[in-house]
Amino acid sequence: MGCDVQAGSATDKNNPSRIEVSVWGTGMGYRKWYIGHKVFLGPTDNAYQGAFARLWDWASETQLTFPCPADHSARMVQFIAIDAGNAAQGRDVEVCRFAARFPAGTAAPVKGFGKLKADAKKGEKADLPYGLKRWRVSKIGPMDENMIEVNTHFYKQALVTGLGVKRQPGEVQSPQYHSWPYDLTDEEFSQIVCLQKMADGSFVETNPRHEILDTIVYADMAADYWLSNIRNKLVQLRISRGTSRDVAEMTTQAQALEWWAHGKYGYTGGTLNVPSLADQALESD
Repeated sequence: MGCDVQAGSATDKNNPSRIEVSVWGTGMGYRKWYIGHKVFLGPTDNAYQGAFARLWDWASETQLTFPCPADHSARMVQFIAIDAGNAAQGRDVEVCRFAARFPAGTAAPVKGFGKLKADAKKGEKADLPYGLKRWRVSKIGPMDENMIEVNTHFYKQALVTGLGVKRQPGEVQSPQYHSWPYDLTDEEFSQIVCLQKMADGSFVETNPRHEILDTIVYADMAADYWLSNIRNKLVQLRISRGTSRDVAEMTTQAQALEWWAHGKYGYTGGTLNVPSLADQALESD
């Protein structure tokens, strides 16, 4: 099935003012592909000018469609996570305006929060040990637009884990293996591997420039967020076809990715073995 593609961005008002974007592919077994990185120079205080305008022109020119390294087929970015930046600098409002230019459900502002705890007072359920969450949707801006709060610690750990998975001979790789292009520059490499884990489990960046790391973290979250939404659609489809809610809720994101790939690309591998996206969902029910 190759991979499905997401993108993450980081904004910076200084040194120089710019928006940086990484394009990231996710495939079966949570295998990852680093597809590319772009930098858009210019002010970031207006959603229709400067760096935002250059990013929009690039998105329009490319149609956010890129060759998947797994099978070289053209794949469109399913979701783009856009760094909301510093609210004190006003970038959060501009990012909301910029995200609203994309089709509904394909872009959102994001903000990193280190270890993100579930809010028990609001009835939030943790999806990680120790009461932590991978991400959650909150509100931002004068119109209460959606913003995704990100557990950056979790996605940094996922990157470190993926970097430690050794390449196997041939095309088939172990789950969570991360693939990198042969033409990766020294600067890109130094920004990607700049995480140092401390005794208390936290991470520090050893390179003062780590925007590529930041954009990969957000792109990886974008893949997780997008897969979660696909899973929720599959859960509802299973319920509508007579599956009990308790059983339907056991659907995994890996199964959702297989289901999506079957309907979108005719993928027939994996464990679902569904002959038709329209006729059946999970014959094993």
